[in-house]
Amino acid sequence: MAVIRIDDRELSRLAEGLSVRKTREATKSTYAAMGAKWHADFLPLHFEPFSASKYRYQPRTPRYLTRKATKAQRDPRIKKGGKVANVYTGLLEESMKRFADIKAYPSRVSVRMRGPRYITMRRYQSNQPDKAAEILTIIDSERRTLIKVGQETLRARLQQHLN
Repeated sequence: MAVIRIDDRELSRLAEGLSVRKTREATKSTYAAMGAKWHADFLPLHFEPFSASKYRYQPRTPRYLTRKATKAQRDPRIKKGGKVANVYTGLLEESMKRFADIKAYPSRVSVRMRGPRYITMRRYQSNQPDKAAEILTIIDSERRTLIKVGQETLRARLQQHLN
């Protein structure tokens, strides 16, 4: 997942008078909320028809797109009509959405997902897209939303500790 940080100035202002331990607990829960939000709301958007242009995926070759669309017309195993860049049989989508191990730390969050073997393999040809990088792309509007979720969660947790 891309790195998204909480503004340290706001954190120090909000955490004034709190112990370091309680501040770390609050930031951990904040990052956990941000990771959960990304996995629940933004990851599924990578498997929609508009995702290739929205997230600026590496263009697929015209030959590949034609072959995929033709095969989708006669093979029901080809999901979403062959129109989605990251979906062929749907294995990547199903496995990435199904399970997420969200580990939060005081300075970051890590979202681990299980995916097909080809996600972590070295690319077979130099023109193949980096599918893992495409899936983990976060655009500016999503970044702003995640920061807003983080700030709201942080305020709530710090107020809870102050009371």
